[in-house]
Amino acid sequence: MHQSTARLGSQEEVISKKIMREILVSKIAKSETPIKPVAKTLDQLKPGENAIIANVKSSYLTIKLLEMGLLPGKQVSFSFAAPFGDPIAVQINGYSLSLRRDEASLIELV
Repeated sequence: MHQSTARLGSQEEVISKKIMREILVSKIAKSETPIKPVAKTLDQLKPGENAIIANVKSSYLTIKLLEMGLLPGKQVSFSFAAPFGDPIAVQINGYSLSLRRDEASLIELV
């Protein structure tokens, strides 16, 4: 697998080239409005709610989450939670993804 290095916050992370191709980086002109402040994290959504991923917090899980398709700008829909609330299931990129709530708390939404 081909890999590239990317700076996420203050850390450098190794990301596969496949994922790097899906990340859009652009400079925001002063006249443009930046993305709205983070409203909540993925673990705070309720069943049936949709949101757009704003950021993936830096963690030892960051690369894993990005490789699973949890990329900034992607729409995510909360499907359901297990009977005791953990794990949760979300829809993203046309498939269902199961995450633990602590993993979902790393995904910031707008």
